[in-house]
Amino acid sequence: MFRGDPAHLGVYTSAISPTLAAVLWKFQTKGKVISCLAVATGTVYFGSSDGKMYALVSATSVMRWSAATSGPVTSSPLVAAGVVYFGSVDGWFYALDATNGKLIWKFQTGRERRLTAPGTHGILPKKEMMPDPLDLFPPSPTLANGIYFGSGDHNVYALDAHTGALIWKFSSGNVIHASPAVAGGVLYKGNLEIRDRR
Repeated sequence: MFRGDPAHLGVYTSAISPTLAAVLWKFQTKGKVISCLAVATGTVYFGSSDGKMYALVSATSVMRWSAATSGPVTSSPLVAAGVVYFGSVDGWFYALDATNGKLIWKFQTGRERRLTAPGTHGILPKKEMMPDPLDLFPPSPTLANGIYFGSGDHNVYALDAHTGALIWKFSSGNVIHASPAVAGGVLYKGNLEIRDRR
């Protein structure tokens, strides 16, 4: 999953990679690839802004499968117990069979949207509400006794990993595009709340 574990420590026990000397293979989608990759059991999983999740043989780039959604797939996938979990800008959260890409379940959120704030990135006028042009990343899911993810509809969701059933949701004050971290039985999430200081 994103940064390796539920706490997002980013610490890995694998051996140090050798110096990269050449491109072994490349693969082109019909859109930009801005999600992180997940590698599991000899397969590379990643989303594309062409609206698809891809699974390629890691050694050769031969495509095992692709699965279409109705919006760009820019969040990082989570692969666990033979299932690929990810969100799409179409407002749905997906669980696919990691071996063949078949849909296991999907869950509908309110909808995705970009963070909107006054004077985003210092753009004038400072008090005009405007969508962030760089907010391209719906949050990556976290697995810890359930699937947890944030949404552009202002909610954090907790779902049953096997069925996609809603366990709970928590509403915040704005778009949640940070991947939630879980440590010590506590879920941590970040979002930006806009307050009028007049």
